[in-house]
Amino acid sequence: MNKNWFKVVNKAKSNSKVFIYDEIGMFGVTAKDFVDALSEIEGDWDLHINSGGGSVFDGFAIHNAIKSHPGKVTAYIDGMAASIASHIILAADTVQIAENGWIMIHNPAVVSAGGSDELRRSADLLDGLKTTLVDAYESATNITREEIVKLMDAETWLNAQDALEHGFVDTIGDPIKAVASVSLDKFKNAPVSLKQTFQNAVAPGGAKATQQKPKTKDKNMSIIKDKLVALNVVGSTASDEDAASKLNEFVDYANKNEKDLLKASSDLESANERIEALEAQNKATALEGFTAQVDAAIEAKRVQAEQKDALVNSFKASPEAAAELLKTFKAPVAPTNGSAPIDAANSNDDLGNDKGKLSEKNSDGTTNFTNVLENQRIESAS
Repeated sequence: MNKNWFKVVNKAKSNSKVFIYDEIGMFGVTAKDFVDALSEIEGDWDLHINSGGGSVFDGFAIHNAIKSHPGKVTAYIDGMAASIASHIILAADTVQIAENGWIMIHNPAVVSAGGSDELRRSADLLDGLKTTLVDAYESATNITREEIVKLMDAETWLNAQDALEHGFVDTIGDPIKAVASVSLDKFKNAPVSLKQTFQNAVAPGGAKATQQKPKTKDKNMSIIKDKLVALNVVGSTASDEDAASKLNEFVDYANKNEKDLLKASSDLESANERIEALEAQNKATALEGFTAQVDAAIEAKRVQAEQKDALVNSFKASPEAAAELLKTFKAPVAPTNGSAPIDAANSNDDLGNDKGKLSEKNSDGTTNFTNVLENQRIESAS
């Protein structure tokens, strides 16, 4: 029987459907075979995908072929779109994920052997492939480049709601009760709920998928169940299925808490930015007010104009100290004739000397204090 990882239904008709339900690039079938089949489809078509990934280069070619197809493409994630399959769905015009569907992104990997030069070339290749994937995810989603790198480094599984919030999909559809089985053994963080979804799975076209043989004893699950019992999370008679379900609840709860913490952190950062903006605005307003006070002091002859810059700069360094300093500047006191101030209204004596204007300069550079004192001297002599 000739195996294939994709299947085309209603080829060359308006309601064509393409199913990618296995590891891409397996069984000697390449991206070229997919592209050849795609070229026979006319008009709009649907892409149904449930794949754990496969050949990165085949995935790139499939993505580009879908992107350039003249018809409108609607992608449906029936089970999961993992690894390079998560890149393929981004070529569709719209993407819908089943309520119980998953998307997984991680760093590309190759099986490499040879000397140090060969391994370095492989590492350079992987870095280039990762950059291409990061570029695609950043362009198609609402996640920052830095966060995408972190998610890929950690092999991150996104459930339907996470995929929608991050912008990988446009809508969430009804849950799929049974999807074709895909091996999850190669993934280290595959969710337990996804593994349970694949039980009693049905392949496209109605054929029942091959079931994995039940394990006689899952030692890892037994260890986990013992820890859950010790923490009083489940009872000592709980089945492995009950323990796995409870563990999955904890994982979902932890993921929710992580999202809540990320949102709280984002809100706090926004609040801090707002506080900094208000503080800067208040500083500018305070400086403007102090400058106005200095200008008023200059007008009142308490401060000389050339002292303004020094006072303003001192306010920038220490507003409180500058405000106290400004208070020490006093207006000049009018000279007195005995115990009473000289009447400024009597500004001229019989000789025409000015006795009242204290702010103007004389032609010789002296102040009017000199004239006043001179007037007093003349009056006393006479």
